[in-house]
Amino acid sequence: MIDEPFRAEDYRWAQEQVDAVLDHQAKRSKQHSTGRRRRLPRVIGPYLQGPVPLAWLHALARCQSKSRGPLVLGLTLWRLYGMRLCRHTGGQGDAAEIPFNASRVARDWDMSRRALLRSLAVLIQARLVQRIGRPGRPSLLRLVMPGQTRP
Repeated sequence: MIDEPFRAEDYRWAQEQVDAVLDHQAKRSKQHSTGRRRRLPRVIGPYLQGPVPLAWLHALARCQSKSRGPLVLGLTLWRLYGMRLCRHTGGQGDAAEIPFNASRVARDWDMSRRALLRSLAVLIQARLVQRIGRPGRPSLLRLVMPGQTRP
């Protein structure tokens, strides 16, 4: 057994040691706040995967339509494209064709299927989308940049 009594003074830090620890913590907090990017809060629910080309949005804005349908459909297609890009190509490359189920999109946006198909016709006429029909299966849609044509 130890015969010496416990003395707190033996374990007390000198002022230089306290200052050194405080300086180190201040440097670490500065590095953390400037050296790393802050994480954005996690988005809950559906979101638009970007970037969406501004040229495409400008062409969409020029579409002759009185309804919100072409805008809703265009943003939905970019959302589906972003989801497909991440899922099938790991964020690299081209997601090519997007399977499109008009009934599901119409239900998600509280629109009639007929209005959605009219909006699709507007986008096809503006040459922002190409439709690849498949009998008995959902159509495939391909987003086209303004001024660009694909076979």
